Amino acid sequence: MSLSGNDKLEIPITKLQWSFRGAQIFFAFFAMCTIAAVISFDNSHTSSSIMANFDLFIVLVSMPTAAVIAGIPHLYLKHGKFKAFAKAMRHPRYEFVLSAIWAVLLLICSIGLSVEFGLRDCNPQDFPEALNKSGDSFKNGLHRTCTTGKASTAFGWFALAAWLGSIGVLASEWYSNRRQPVAKNESGFDDIMHSNSTRSSLEDGTVGYQDKERFQSITAIGGSGTPPVSEYKDYNSPPTRLSPPLAPTPQPIPAPQPASSPLQIQPPPGAVSFPEPQRFG
Repeated sequence: MSLSGNDKLEIPITKLQWSFRGAQIFFAFFAMCTIAAVISFDNSHTSSSIMANFDLFIVLVSMPTAAVIAGIPHLYLKHGKFKAFAKAMRHPRYEFVLSAIWAVLLLICSIGLSVEFGLRDCNPQDFPEALNKSGDSFKNGLHRTCTTGKASTAFGWFALAAWLGSIGVLASEWYSNRRQPVAKNESGFDDIMHSNSTRSSLEDGTVGYQDKERFQSITAIGGSGTPPVSEYKDYNSPPTRLSPPLAPTPQPIPAPQPASSPLQIQPPPGAVSFPEPQRFG
């Protein structure tokens, strides 16, 4: 299925993200195998613990979860399938929350198994019923089971580290996308104030309240490019464009009046005039 330019989404999946998702599946697989061996041995001779069964369930479900988070967007980019699911998987907020939930679950399992296998009694003499029932098979298998349980705990911690790495990458990308600078022109206003779609954006409410106030203040000063049109009763007559209301009207400058004589100076308007002195002959 081919995607057109309008339908195709840009859902970038970096190599670092692929590496972390692959590490999550890898370490969870080995943790599942080792803890399953421990549970099988315990059920054969005594009984398995609740924490071991809970850890097996968590690591088993975490593998398809990590595969879905990385695989669904990849299938959409290649084959155009699962559009809505792919957008949700590659949304930073949803992916961050989902990864954080699994990191918390793996943290609980890792701490629980560390405490259990750290305090576990690996002495066959402390299990007389199982020793009498199975003999040497239980005695030899108990030491291997204790070692396998510790290995399962280590793989669980490695899987937790991979999930925490994915959370760190998502947090870094989320922070960098939220801190993108806003482009401004020379006058300091945003580009949206000078776009052709500003007036329509103000009408349908897509521009914020502060942008609307700034746009109205610029328009009141005289920044509107369309002057008002006068209204006529005769609708057949063509409309005439009026000048902007705040445009200044040029006033004619009066020409200076010449003096009656070179030595006579005309007083300014409103000044008190004195009689000229008489000349004697």
